[in-house]
Amino acid sequence: MRGRLGHSINSSTLCFRTYKNFGIQVIKNPARIWPTKGKLWLQRHQIYYWSLHWNFLTLDQKAVYDSMAKVDGITGYDYYIRENYDPHHLYVHPSGLNWTYKRYPDSIRSPIEAVSLSDDVIYENHVYIKFPLEMISPNLEIVAAALSFFYQDEAGFDADDKRVDCRSITEDWDWRTITWNNAPTVDPDVVDFVLMPEQMQWFQFDVTSAIQATVADPYAWFGFHIRFKDLDPITESMSGLRALSTYENNFWPVLELTI
Repeated sequence: MRGRLGHSINSSTLCFRTYKNFGIQVIKNPARIWPTKGKLWLQRHQIYYWSLHWNFLTLDQKAVYDSMAKVDGITGYDYYIRENYDPHHLYVHPSGLNWTYKRYPDSIRSPIEAVSLSDDVIYENHVYIKFPLEMISPNLEIVAAALSFFYQDEAGFDADDKRVDCRSITEDWDWRTITWNNAPTVDPDVVDFVLMPEQMQWFQFDVTSAIQATVADPYAWFGFHIRFKDLDPITESMSGLRALSTYENNFWPVLELTI
């Protein structure tokens, strides 16, 4: 084990323990030192402090944390987590993300920099995304959940104020092989919808009810399907949503969980 049990936070409602290889363990009840339930494993890359994230710090910055941490008898990494980790908000990044293309129904798309959302009758595109929710304990209470995308650019007409629907996917799929023709089935009920904002802005779906139901049985959940509600043969839009580009990871799609 690396580090030590953290101090209780916000009237003793939460505390955390850090590990060398497995990130952070959030414990709902700090009085239970080694609880068998009510804990969450969170990998380092899922901490949403990109500007200060430990892996992005310079050697000099890390040395400063190491120096301050010696006073408490912990490591620089543990000190950084204690100073920057928000115990009430978990930011989880995708374990699977891709888009499908109606014009080329057997083509596997590339989600490296962006995924495409289109309401064009011929070039219709849908987005599929999932998260590693099996890491979340079923005993961890999710107060709210929000799915966010960054609207990067536009081809064709502006998508401003067009309705975009979010639905739950009902069977397993693989982001590396998904195409229009082999795409998984989707629940007909809409989890939430938004009206597209202007370009270069975030937009967000409220997926609280879907995630709350999922946490109890994460292996029966397969992510979200995103598409324009209606096809538009007159003012077709092809909207680029920021994906998993390594040099712009502060714009990755993210699932924010409030606990």
